[in-house]
Amino acid sequence: MAILAIYPHGKILRAAVKRDACIKTASFTQSEGGHEIMAGKILPWLGEHKGIDADLKLIVTNEHSPVARSLGDYFSLPVHVPSPATSNECPPRAFVTGTPLLKRRCRIDALTFEFLARQEAEARGLDPTSARFIVAHLDEENQLAALGGKRW
Repeated sequence: MAILAIYPHGKILRAAVKRDACIKTASFTQSEGGHEIMAGKILPWLGEHKGIDADLKLIVTNEHSPVARSLGDYFSLPVHVPSPATSNECPPRAFVTGTPLLKRRCRIDALTFEFLARQEAEARGLDPTSARFIVAHLDEENQLAALGGKRW
């Protein structure tokens, strides 16, 4: 069984495929649409790993992306979004700015934040139901969040 993970973030699309103990990763620029990236970049990359595409059973992604949807259609596989990044997850105070005319976007990458918080709680021997963390994800898009308790 193989699992394909698709992580579109900013202008880079990261992909990972896991079969047994083997994990292969790659990064692709997102200059085209979902179908074009799939056909021109991801399918050739998967083809480099003999037979892995035949073993695919599941595609996981962090948002409802056209690339993941195209791959799901191509392989006739389900696409799962375990923890979507949506503004619905942001508290109202996350949209407050110092200028009323300036609208702030709030789009958290919950999957990454939850992973980092769980990893840190485990490393420190803390109970994840009561531990609290401030997590920063500094990448193409800088994100900062306070996580606590059962939030992850």
